[in-house]
Amino acid sequence: MCARAEDAASAQLRYCVRTASHSATLFRCTTRDGSLVVCGSRLNPHFWDLAVSFEQACPSTMPDHMERLPTSTTPARGAEPGFTLIELLVTMVVAGILVAIAVPAFNNFVLNDRDIGQVNSLVGSLNYARSEAVKRASPTGVTVCPTADGQTCTNSTDWSGGWVVVDPNNADCTTPPCTLQSIPAMAGSNRLTGTAATGITFSSSGQASAPLTIRVCDTRGATFARSVEVNATGRVAASQKPGNSVNGTALTCP
Repeated sequence: MCARAEDAASAQLRYCVRTASHSATLFRCTTRDGSLVVCGSRLNPHFWDLAVSFEQACPSTMPDHMERLPTSTTPARGAEPGFTLIELLVTMVVAGILVAIAVPAFNNFVLNDRDIGQVNSLVGSLNYARSEAVKRASPTGVTVCPTADGQTCTNSTDWSGGWVVVDPNNADCTTPPCTLQSIPAMAGSNRLTGTAATGITFSSSGQASAPLTIRVCDTRGATFARSVEVNATGRVAASQKPGNSVNGTALTCP
C-alpha cells in the first residue's frame, strides 16, 4: 500500500492524481525526489489495464521495490464486435427503400440517354448529307432514307432498322451504289417513325426536297417522345423538351 491523496503531506509527496471509476480508485503520485508511486484501493480486475498502461509508459521511473501491477490479457466483457438482430433488420429495411427509389430513376436515366443518343445520331446524319450535297454539287443531290440491308433505301416510314446516306448519282462513285454512311439499328425497343416513305434528299444548294419529321418513341409513350425535323430550307433541328415537337406542339406515338 502507499499513501492516499489526503495523506500527501506526511508522505512527502509532490502531487497526486486521482482516477476513479464506479468500483475502483487509482492514485498516481510523484514524490519530491521524482519517484513514481502507483497505488489504489478496491481495484477490480477490469481496472488493472488503466493502471498498467501508466507503468508501461514510464518503466524507468518505477522504483524496484514498488509492486508491479498485473497485466490483463483478457478483454473486458461486452467488447466483442457484432450486430444485433434489430440492427440487421433496420439495415435491410433501409437498403430495400433505397433500392426501390433508385431502380426506377436509373431506368428513366437509361431510356432518356438512349432517346438522346438516337436523336443526335439522326441530326448528325442529316447534317452530314446536307454538307455532302453542297460539296459534291451532285445533280441528284444526297439522300437520307431508312434501310433494311445497310446499303440501299427502303420504301418505308419506319426508321427503327437504321438508315443510310446515299448519293443517287452513281457517276460520283467508283463502286456503286454510293453509300456515304450507314447507321445500323439502335439497341433497345425504341421506334423511329418518319413522315415520308422515301426519306429526304438535299440538293446542291442545301435545300430539302420536302419537310421531314422523325419521331423517336420509347416504351413510356408520347410523354417522353422526341422529334427530329427538317424544314424546306434544309435546316435540321431536334426537340428540346420531351413530349413536344420543335415548335412546342404535343407529339404522338404510333
